[in-house]
Amino acid sequence: MDNPLQVLVTWLHVASGIVWVGGYIFATVIVWPSLMRRPPKVALEVFDSINKPISSLMGGAAQAVFWIGLLRGTVFGPIKSFHQMVTTGYGHLFMTSIILTIAAVVISAVSAARLRDHVFDGDVFRPGGIKRVLRTNTIVIVLFALILACMVAMRHGVY
Repeated sequence: MDNPLQVLVTWLHVASGIVWVGGYIFATVIVWPSLMRRPPKVALEVFDSINKPISSLMGGAAQAVFWIGLLRGTVFGPIKSFHQMVTTGYGHLFMTSIILTIAAVVISAVSAARLRDHVFDGDVFRPGGIKRVLRTNTIVIVLFALILACMVAMRHGVY
């Protein structure tokens, strides 16, 4: 990987992934448990103050991971045709990682759009709301782990 542009693209991909995955882990392990220990009205005020910037940051990072990943596999990688994607081991892993990433992006976007309504009912906690959020976040984190496994396999030729 001597091409400086390829190095830059790789680091942008990794940095975006760290922001997206790290954001999910931070929200699941730190933010939500902390909010749930507060009175509902205080938790709602904090949530309302941080939700938009966090959603924008993580949504942007998710999009960057997806689009830069496509570039890394095609323009800067071995996938030069649809035939290569469907007939090679690398291509199969690449397609799998694309599908898993799309699933994670869609689940993340749908969850983010309804997050407030799932957790809060006015200025009280909605029964079972936090369990739903934590369950959804856990699903997305598992998808991240599967995507990472695909990337490691592609990088090390395990296909």
